[in-house]
Amino acid sequence: MRLVIALLLVSIISSCSLSKINLNSKMVKSESISNVFKDEKAVQTKVLFNNVDQKVIVLKIQENEVLKEHVSKVAALLVCINGEAIYKEKDGRTISMKNGDFVEIPKEVLHEVVATKESEFLLIK
Repeated sequence: MRLVIALLLVSIISSCSLSKINLNSKMVKSESISNVFKDEKAVQTKVLFNNVDQKVIVLKIQENEVLKEHVSKVAALLVCINGEAIYKEKDGRTISMKNGDFVEIPKEVLHEVVATKESEFLLIK
């Protein structure tokens, strides 16, 4: 189910560019993920959606920068929507990621993400 949601989100978000969409009969403004971040910080995050039991975060990691080791309290899905990176877990699991690739992040597993090129991700919890 999360894979389907992730693929739909990637498709919708990547095709939107400062357009208006109808959501629950209200007109809302949408924007491209590429326009979310204005700074050139090493690692940037922004919450796109936050519900009681669901959260979607967009991450941007500059080339050769690292989202430092951390643990997620819940299982998550990391989707690479632009760029190239390496996802690494403490136990040695390493996954190369590029546009469209995704990885399931188990809860309570120490992991990090190293961007080999400037990269953007959706993190779905």
